[in-house]
Amino acid sequence: MRDMSRSIDLPTEEEGLLPRECPHCETVFAINPEMFEEGHYLNLRCPKCGWIAEFDKFHTADQVEYAHSVGSNDVRQQVEEEIGDMLEDAFSGVKSSDYIEVETSEDDLDLGREDIPSPHLKIETEDVTCSDCGFEYAVERGTEENSSCPVCR
Repeated sequence: MRDMSRSIDLPTEEEGLLPRECPHCETVFAINPEMFEEGHYLNLRCPKCGWIAEFDKFHTADQVEYAHSVGSNDVRQQVEEEIGDMLEDAFSGVKSSDYIEVETSEDDLDLGREDIPSPHLKIETEDVTCSDCGFEYAVERGTEENSSCPVCR
């Protein structure tokens, strides 16, 4: 079997913000991914506890579950296609007779699909714009006064 790799794009919230979760205190917040990329930032800082880590360490549990389901469904589809091709090749020369009827169709092969969970935030958020650098982010409603910018140092 061949190696497969695939990038899975995470959808943003309706406002265009990308959910993140602190690996240290598990605070959930969201950032403007375009501003983050344009600023060439490498790390994020938790708006609540100040923990600093690489951007990809701040994925949410829902995003991990979403990526797993999307990837799993892709693999199942690939396996279905591979098995269908193998069966087609194996039985392509076999003719039906009075006793046996041979018919192959890869459309009949179904290994099932996982439901794809929502990777979106399950909390009410408040949008914040950093007064020092202008970076846009969102934190849980009611905590915005005690939050710090995820990119300012």
